[in-house]
Amino acid sequence: MNADPSGTDPGTLDAAAVGASTTETPARDRIMAAALELFATHGFGSTSVKAVAARAGVSPGLIYVYFASKDDLLEAVFEEGMRDVWASLEPVTTTEPAAALEALMRRSFELVAAHEHLWRLLYALRSQPGVLERVGAAYAEWRRAIESQLTDLCARAGHADPSTSAKVLFALIDGANQHRMAEPDTYPTDAVVRVVTAAFARSQP
Repeated sequence: MNADPSGTDPGTLDAAAVGASTTETPARDRIMAAALELFATHGFGSTSVKAVAARAGVSPGLIYVYFASKDDLLEAVFEEGMRDVWASLEPVTTTEPAAALEALMRRSFELVAAHEHLWRLLYALRSQPGVLERVGAAYAEWRRAIESQLTDLCARAGHADPSTSAKVLFALIDGANQHRMAEPDTYPTDAVVRVVTAAFARSQP
């Protein structure tokens, strides 16, 4: 394995790192939280593994027990957000289309609000040049899987072009969450859900 550009040799681990597993642990959680905050506020390219380690309160070598590289750490950060996305899609396959859309939107609002700090930083991080390219394959796979679920929902609702409708729906829900995050006390959540659900139900050939 090559040394990180920060100058830390990933092969040099302290005693606390020996025997650590790759499952989630308090140390791994701290590393993830520190990486997300630093990547979002200072930029992925400007943040070194040493800086992440210092913020997390661990040795730089310990990071390599859990993550093969800084890119691997970035991908893991995005996976945290994808867990919320998948959780919001749970109602899609269990109810009729219009009700499923309403449940999906409300669930996505709830999850983003519950993990607001995570999503504020993810939204900031993904707009940085080069970030999506670094997680390109994984991010594209996540988007395809999500759009596939939404395409099925649109097809069941009778949309003439369910694939395009799914892309619009994905963008709409994502955008609504960002707007709601910007004005949590005044955003007309119920009205937005009603309007989108009504429009979705009418979007049939």
